[in-house]
Amino acid sequence: MLYSHHQLSAANILAARLWFVCVLLIFGASFGNIKVNGGEAEDAGDGVPILPVPMILLDNELFVGDLSESELAQVERVVAPPPHAPAKPGAFIIRWDRYRTLIVIDDSAGLVKSCWVVTLTTMPEQIPTPRGPVMLARGQVVVAYRAQAYYDKTGTLQIDSSRAKLTGSMWDNWSPDSFSIGPDKRVLSRDDDPSHPSNEGEIEKEVPADQQAAEYRKLSFAAQAIICGNI
Repeated sequence: MLYSHHQLSAANILAARLWFVCVLLIFGASFGNIKVNGGEAEDAGDGVPILPVPMILLDNELFVGDLSESELAQVERVVAPPPHAPAKPGAFIIRWDRYRTLIVIDDSAGLVKSCWVVTLTTMPEQIPTPRGPVMLARGQVVVAYRAQAYYDKTGTLQIDSSRAKLTGSMWDNWSPDSFSIGPDKRVLSRDDDPSHPSNEGEIEKEVPADQQAAEYRKLSFAAQAIICGNI
């Protein structure tokens, strides 16, 4: 697939790298997901290393991807149900497939609220990409992007990430995932690429903004810092 590249200057790259390390340390401390070591990379077994710092910047460049207009025209996506009621501000940590996703819903007014989606790995793995194999460490940010949140008329919380721009290690080998969380707390993911199957997940943690304000602010800060400066 075709994507656009945006590169940062050397000075900005260094500043961004330091900033993201700090942010991801906060992010990892929130739910014990990111493994950061002070020394050399550890071996996770079978020759797969755990990186000292989760990698977002690749080859000293920060990449941001988007689908081309021709690809958008060729892909028929599943359309999310229309909004019926505003989503409640809060955060979810969802575990699905081999990943863990943080979803933070903004506390602004309106029927449709902004939200931020950050997906991380739960195990080391090597994934082939158009630019060659990419080694993902456990707890590494795979992709991150903006979305919108609302309840549909069935009372299902919709996290609609359709056509979202991506940042993260796998930006050029990933399509955004949308999520639905039913009244029974059942979680379904829907890939923007209709050729990819849907997945089921489970809520690992729920952080209502009105009940756990400090934790909500911490997760919101981490998610926005990862996404907003890059897309």
